[in-house]
Amino acid sequence: MTLGKIGQIAINGIKNLDTAVDFYRETLGIPFIGIFNPPGLAFFDCDGTRLMLTTEGKPNNSTIYFQVDDVHATYKSLKAARVPMEGEPHAVFTTDNYELWMAFFHDPDGNLHAVQEERGRFAP
Repeated sequence: MTLGKIGQIAINGIKNLDTAVDFYRETLGIPFIGIFNPPGLAFFDCDGTRLMLTTEGKPNNSTIYFQVDDVHATYKSLKAARVPMEGEPHAVFTTDNYELWMAFFHDPDGNLHAVQEERGRFAP
């Protein structure tokens, strides 16, 4: 058995779907697919992976890591949009020829997410 790429990620327990849709569509700029039946489901396209927001279920406390070209510029944009940030961008992993930089933020429901930039080439 071989698993393929991730097709969909769900964020459960959204308190206010309209507020969440505005945040993910307007603030984060993720292309909005639409709201579908049953009520309480909203879908976005994250470069080929669907993101589903649902009012059903308990909040899942999952973290989504969004790949960006420039973590510092993205951090400044998110901060200017008044997105609650958890500190400034910083390197979380470093080797002689590779660095992984991240900055963490919260959505309107308090879910922690991150933007990440990979610098250099990874050499195992």
